[in-house]
Amino acid sequence: MLDISTDNAAVAERLKKAIADLPYSKSEVADRLGVSPQAVTGWESTGRIGKKSLAGLALMSGRSVHYFLTGEQEPPQGDWGAILGRLPGNLAVIREESSTMLPRLNPGDSALYDPEDRIPEDGRLFVVVAAGLGNESPTVKRCVELGGDTFFDALNPASDPAWSKPRKMEDSHHPITILGRVRWIGSWEG
Repeated sequence: MLDISTDNAAVAERLKKAIADLPYSKSEVADRLGVSPQAVTGWESTGRIGKKSLAGLALMSGRSVHYFLTGEQEPPQGDWGAILGRLPGNLAVIREESSTMLPRLNPGDSALYDPEDRIPEDGRLFVVVAAGLGNESPTVKRCVELGGDTFFDALNPASDPAWSKPRKMEDSHHPITILGRVRWIGSWEG
């Protein structure tokens, strides 16, 4: 845990304001960051937040890590906050639970995706929802353009019968909705 003991109350207030300014409920913020709603409430009251959660909240809110820690708007050059500040502020987080995208994504990996970038592009990874396949949870799939049509596929199709072959985006029985383009993938090494 990142504990800013010098002024946790001020950090807590900045966290609380940033969360309140998001267009998501506290529960949705928790879900997007892969934590419980109680954890979010704890951040707001104590000012204590894990590094991974702080980085994710910075990306979601368009604020820098430096801002949350210091209250200063502009981070110093070379600071991690400056790096985060160059990324779009509207990124969302998904945790991939399946093995359909091995070897690119392992079960438990997280991906940041841009909900405003929904234009299919051949070879790119997207967070999608496929209606009527039994599990309508968002998942990461690769976009494939074939003969003027757009398909999505799994890199490891043997792991899920629903994705054993590429699925057409405009399928009348199982349409695919793009939630956003994947911009970054990360995993925790144990």
